[in-house]
Amino acid sequence: VPDMCGAPGITYLFLHKNKLTGALPDLSCMTGLYEVNVSENGLTSLAGDWLGGSPKLQHFNAERNQLTGAPPSSLCGTLSKTLYLGHNAWRGSVPESIGDCPGLEVLDLTVDEASVDDGSAAGTMPSSAAFAKLTKLTKLALSVRFFFFIFVRTIGLTTDGVFCSQGLGMEGTLPASVFALEKLETLDLSHNKLSGSVSDVPAGALSNLRKISLAGNGITGVVPLSLLTLPRLTSVDVSDNAITGVEELAVLADVDWLAIDTLNLADNQLTAFPTVLRRASALKTLDLTRNSIAGSVPQWLCQHSALHHLYLGNNQLTGAVHEWLTVDAADVSELRVLTLDDNPVSLFLYNPSYGQLE
Repeated sequence: VPDMCGAPGITYLFLHKNKLTGALPDLSCMTGLYEVNVSENGLTSLAGDWLGGSPKLQHFNAERNQLTGAPPSSLCGTLSKTLYLGHNAWRGSVPESIGDCPGLEVLDLTVDEASVDDGSAAGTMPSSAAFAKLTKLTKLALSVRFFFFIFVRTIGLTTDGVFCSQGLGMEGTLPASVFALEKLETLDLSHNKLSGSVSDVPAGALSNLRKISLAGNGITGVVPLSLLTLPRLTSVDVSDNAITGVEELAVLADVDWLAIDTLNLADNQLTAFPTVLRRASALKTLDLTRNSIAGSVPQWLCQHSALHHLYLGNNQLTGAVHEWLTVDAADVSELRVLTLDDNPVSLFLYNPSYGQLE
């Protein structure tokens, strides 16, 4: 990329989807820049530390390059709104100065699996105090992407035999402040090395949250109902952690109806079916694979008429499957995928109510 200081009046710089290589030069000389898009090239570095000091810059996109090393110490300024730096090979901490960007709406620093394939941490997560200042965030993605894992899950197969190392990204504690943000719509902190537990969601927070992924960390404790009962939340992935269950209430009727249609609790430490799922009438995909759930499958699970994929493999389930699949109360006509491998259950009997079960 050539030096462009001979044209300091440029306000929009679009160089995406080319074959640019090397370093993106210091653009601090272009004081009128409003938007820069250099995504989908072969850039390997960002020269200088100008991003945070560019006086008018609001949108910066350098995703899908080959950027290496630590992210710049100053990633954004007071006017910054979107920062796309994902799908690169960053190896370093996200600076604490990210909290100095109060207008930030999108922060994407997704790291591809190949850049952390040695199993070491990519850096450290900013503090909860830094995230608390980002009150306008609608999307937060600080994760590691596993392409083969995503492909397998997308085509409707279980992940048995698919190696997906836990925690290849950033170290730190799961920041409690992100659960208090009001405008967040997407939260992806998957495949890091985060510890701690999922915080309760304060009243009025995360009211627009639609999708959350905390998979592949070291999170403990239970999933709070204040998260699962969010009005717009449809997809929850907390797989591959050390979670022991879902918060339960003594009176199930006190639980609001859940909007969730996809819930992944695989590879945790559950010992029983979360009874709160009786209030999840929209549930289409439920994954409880590789837990320690014992006993028989509850009859209420087969009263979820929308259920399409049900993964129950590698648990300690007992009893005969036909006891909960063939009774008159069963309503699983939409069920297409059922896995019960590596359980001591008995074989089930055919019943037309199974629909087109595969």
